[in-house]
Order: sequence, then C-alpha cells, then structure tokens
Amino acid sequence: MVVERKSHRHFMTHNAMRTMMPTSCLYRPLHHFSGRRHKEQPQKRELLCWFSSSFTSRIVDRNRRRKRGNSERQTSSASSSSSSASVDDTRELHVLTFDLDDTVWPTLPVVTAANESYIKWLQTRVQNFPETRVMNELMKGIREEREEMFRMRGEEHVALSYASIRIAAAVKAMTTLCDVCEHDAIGMAARGYHLSWIPTRNSTGGKLLFPGVRECLETVRERYPRCVIGSITNGLGSASESGLREFFDFEISADELIDKEGVNGDVARKPSPWPFRRAQTMAQTFMLESGNANRASDDGVISSLKIGDHKLERAYWVHVGDDVLNDCKAAKDHLNCRTVLVRDVNVVKYVSGGGAPWAERPEAVEEAEKNKALYVDEEIVSVGDLPDILGKWFN
Repeated sequence: MVVERKSHRHFMTHNAMRTMMPTSCLYRPLHHFSGRRHKEQPQKRELLCWFSSSFTSRIVDRNRRRKRGNSERQTSSASSSSSSASVDDTRELHVLTFDLDDTVWPTLPVVTAANESYIKWLQTRVQNFPETRVMNELMKGIREEREEMFRMRGEEHVALSYASIRIAAAVKAMTTLCDVCEHDAIGMAARGYHLSWIPTRNSTGGKLLFPGVRECLETVRERYPRCVIGSITNGLGSASESGLREFFDFEISADELIDKEGVNGDVARKPSPWPFRRAQTMAQTFMLESGNANRASDDGVISSLKIGDHKLERAYWVHVGDDVLNDCKAAKDHLNCRTVLVRDVNVVKYVSGGGAPWAERPEAVEEAEKNKALYVDEEIVSVGDLPDILGKWFN
C-alpha cells in the first residue's frame, strides 16, 4: 500500500483504497444543492477524500510522544530484559475510541451555551431576532418540510447536518420575522455560526470536562504509549479544539463530514457503520505513518483493520460511549470490539431542536437497552474509572 502526501493532505492510491473499503463507499454521485438525486454518470463521479486534514478526521502529529514512548520502553527493557520477555504483546491495547458528548463533557450545558452565544451574536446585529425556543421550532419545521419533500418525490431522504439546519433556521427567522433581505441573512447566519457557535461549543466543552477525563487520558498515554486514540461523535464537538489535542490522534465528526464530504446525514451518524469504518481507516493510516507498520504487520493488526472486515480481535480495540445504541451496539456490530458504557444518572440528556437521526427512533433505543448485556462489556459512571477496566484487559 502506498501513501502519498500532497499539499498537507493525506491521499491513498486508488488501488490501495479499494483494498480497504467497500466499492459503494468509494464514489458518490454529484447532486444539486436542492438535494434532488440524479442518475449517476461515470464521467461525473468524484473520489471521496478519505484522509482530509480537517479536524473531523485530523491525524494529530504525535511523533514527539512516540519517540519519548519508544525511549522509555527501551530503557525499561534494558533494565529488566527478563521481565519484558514475558510480556504477552497480544494483550496490548492498540486502539481506543471515545464518543464525546455526555461521555467526555455534558452535552446540555455545552450546546446550550453555544446556542445562546449564536443567538446573542445575531441579536446584536439583527433587530427583533427571536429566542432559542423559536429557533428550535424553525429547525424542526425545516427538517420535517425536507422529509415531506423527499417523500412526495419518492426519493430517499438526504439528511442535512445539524449545523446546516441551524443556519437555515436563522436565515428563515431573519427573512420572515426581522425583515432582512435573503442575501444579508445568509451572510450573517453563516458567519455568526463560525464566529460564535463553534468556538463557544469547543471552549465550553474544555471548561466542563467530566472529572477524571484528563487524568484518564494521561494514564492511558503512560501505560499504552503505542495506543492510537480517536473520537467518533455525531455532533460538531472536537476534543483537540477543547484542550485535549495532545491525547488524540484522529477525530471523526459526523456533522462536519456531512457538509465537507457530502455524506448523507443518516449514513454519516452513529449507529450507522460509516463512522466506525472511517475510524478503522484512520487508525490503520496512523499506524502506518507513525512507524508501527512492521509491528502491526507482525501481530496482525493491519490485516484485521481492513474496511468491512469483522476479524478485528476484541483484545485490540475498545470503544467508550454513553449510548447503548449509538456506541456499544454499533461498535459491537461494526468493529466487533470491547465496549465500555459510561452512564451517570445525574447527567441530563440534551434533546436536539432539529430532531434525532432516523436510527435513534424510540423502538431502536428501547430494543438496545433491553439487550444491553449483549453489547456492553463494562459499565462505569465516569471516564475516570476507565484505566481500572483497561488494566483488567490489557498489559
């Protein structure tokens, strides 16, 4: 497999990509902005860039930590060679992925702060701009209107990102309630989202980390220096932009991938297999680029991380999240890995004004909860308890 670097982006040769992901994921037909689906034309196919350097799937440079970890292991090996020889490397933690919202930080206060910041930003520029309640109603109405439009056309619903729905609601509020012309409304809604909503979400997430999160990540880095750590979130949160950059090697944000790469929202979000397969690709790529290719080939990690391959050994990968359906069941189904459920009864869940993805319908959630024992290997109250669980499973 050949990895080429061009303009600070990560590209893989066409043949290499074919060996790592299903053909159906390689190409997508071009669509007009309205969302109307057209017949796919071979000459208009475009290859998805699976290795964007954007924060949604950013591979954070960790060469310095790698060198430090290798040096520490060499020193330890020299001082106790007999002890090192007895270590079973097959029980070493190779990949650890986290959900973010309500796992690393509480979603309700984080997103509420971002929403209020966005509305306040618009209210200082647009007279009579409405409050959060009205915005939520507009968001829900836009989503339902689009679903009805696709139903009337007899086409599959192409879900928008939460960001797009929120911006569209702001535009509608300005044009229908505030007498702002459409051009100005679009400009202010989009600009305000990037200047207020996103920065506030990230900064608030960093301030409101659950107790023990940072200590947990520090412990994991110390105990398992070769472990690849990533995040898989349906929202627009970023661990690296919330003060945890030093710990994470890659990030996958479904909400940004929907807009950045044109992935259908119902496909990009958990519990769909797409984000988990993306995580497999990113973990494998990081192993190759960080100098672990020989080790990975020797112990079978690379071969077991192929897209669509369910041969991944349970001892290699752990996924941590707060949702039985989106995290534990989905990780079992798509990664066949160990799962840890983080569940604190004191955490109040956030309900999106734009509505939840189709897969989070009540009956699916109820079914997953009923069969929780099939999908959850361990349950903890806080991420701070995770090192003890990992200590039971890995060297």
